[in-house]
Amino acid sequence: EGFRAGLEYRRNESIAALQALHQLDPGDADAGFRLLDALIDAARMNEAGELLGQLDAMKSPAVDRARLSLMKARMAAIRGDQKARAQAAEAAFDLASSDHARVDALLELAAARMLAGDLDEVRASLARIDAMLQATPWPAAAPRRQMLGAMLLREEGKFAESIASFDAAAESALALGQRSMALTARRDAAFVMTNLGEHARAVSQLTGLLEESKQLGDPRAEASTLDVLSIAQQRAGDLEAAEVSAKAALQACLETGDIGGEASARNNLGMLLARSGRTADAQEQWEKALALFERGGDRRGEATTRSNLAILYARAGRVDAAREANEAALVAFREVDATLDVARLQFNLGVQDRRAGRIVAAEARFREALDGFSRMRASDFRLQVIASLGELLLLRADLEGADTLLSAVELDEGVPAQRRAAIETARARQAALRGENESADAGFRLALELRERAGLEDWVRMSELDLSELAARQGRLEAAEQSARELRRAMRAGNDAHAAAQAGVLLAGTLIAQGRVEQAERMLDDLEKELLENPDALLTLRVDLLRASLRPASKGAALERVAARARDTGFELLALRA
Repeated sequence: EGFRAGLEYRRNESIAALQALHQLDPGDADAGFRLLDALIDAARMNEAGELLGQLDAMKSPAVDRARLSLMKARMAAIRGDQKARAQAAEAAFDLASSDHARVDALLELAAARMLAGDLDEVRASLARIDAMLQATPWPAAAPRRQMLGAMLLREEGKFAESIASFDAAAESALALGQRSMALTARRDAAFVMTNLGEHARAVSQLTGLLEESKQLGDPRAEASTLDVLSIAQQRAGDLEAAEVSAKAALQACLETGDIGGEASARNNLGMLLARSGRTADAQEQWEKALALFERGGDRRGEATTRSNLAILYARAGRVDAAREANEAALVAFREVDATLDVARLQFNLGVQDRRAGRIVAAEARFREALDGFSRMRASDFRLQVIASLGELLLLRADLEGADTLLSAVELDEGVPAQRRAAIETARARQAALRGENESADAGFRLALELRERAGLEDWVRMSELDLSELAARQGRLEAAEQSARELRRAMRAGNDAHAAAQAGVLLAGTLIAQGRVEQAERMLDDLEKELLENPDALLTLRVDLLRASLRPASKGAALERVAARARDTGFELLALRA
């Protein structure tokens, strides 16, 4: 009765029957193992831990020690301890008395190695598994083997192939009646869809899977599905729904004691909070996630969280801390062959190079990232890089190169709001440089509308700053001044030092244009102090350019010096203005 209930995913009924059987005969090790399986599946981890200890303490030869070690590996996986998981799986392999048991152990070992980032070890384990399955066929192992192969393809950046492999694993699992395994495979496929930019498709699939996980009575599957659904909703631009899903995922992980799931949920929630401008809350979530990933030996999770923290460090002007975090993450991603994340980190480091005035290095990193995302067909990330590279080319006065890059982009209805806004902003800046003010105004306003709809408060302010700068160029100085003041105040309140400095430069420029020299001088003094704490090469040059314009007697020589420095660092557009 207990076995049948378990097969039909009636978990509580299965546990009740197996507990009765175990109480009748505590020495029945097989019944104990089946009860342990059921408790783990139902996420009743305290009871599972107690029972595991009882089985471990039994001296009876009836206790299958290989099976016991595999149970220890499963418990370690839930704790997020990949090192302990791998050690238990290796022990299970050594204790196994059949090829099936050895395959079971190798599958668990490969899964642990995957999360630890040891992809060469994963490949070696899969080769051994394939050889054993060829000699001793075991259909029940096929879905797990296919899942690991699909994960490996994902790590290699072969997203379309990975989705196909996950789908094949789901079909194999369903054919064997393994509904929970099929759900996991389809959930992992949906996650890969988000890397391809297929967010609507991912949200649709995950919404159905969420209902299925509830029907199965699998709390950990429900938590994992909520976590991935939140990621897909974020990337689709639905931040409100994403926050609901993220918080539900975290709560479910806390209730089930799933430490690895908790780390992932906190990392995802941190990203959501950062996007909506709640940086202190985001940092708290990421620091907690980092500690959990470090404790569990999940190197990829650790590297991802470090790269996320680097974004906050850079925003707060902690340039050295940001670079250190990004470079540490890049080393880790290279070591685990995480192709997508290497490209993402190259982009982040390119942003830092641009701020430091290393324009040639920044362009090289952007182009490497663009090449990587293009090869992997990661359209979401690709659009982000195109927008940034296009703006970098404008700073280099390469209008033709920027036009070639930006005009080739097609923005269909499925493009997330934040990515479309980035492309529209780059195109609007290009139009402004050509003197096409109406086109620039329309582009900036469209970007503003997209960011408002997506709830991207910080980016809304950047769009407002773009419109203020355009107003200043058109001679609407009082309106530009008022807007710049308000934006600078809001940006400083939000601890966005870089954006606040940008608003300050615009404000100083409007004051100079209105002949209010003393106020402009004070603003430039403030900006120079801010830029000493939070360096930015371009903003420093813009401050120096404004300062030079206030010195009529030495204006020519001062402007020549600014132009020379700008040209040396690659900011050709500013050199031409000087």
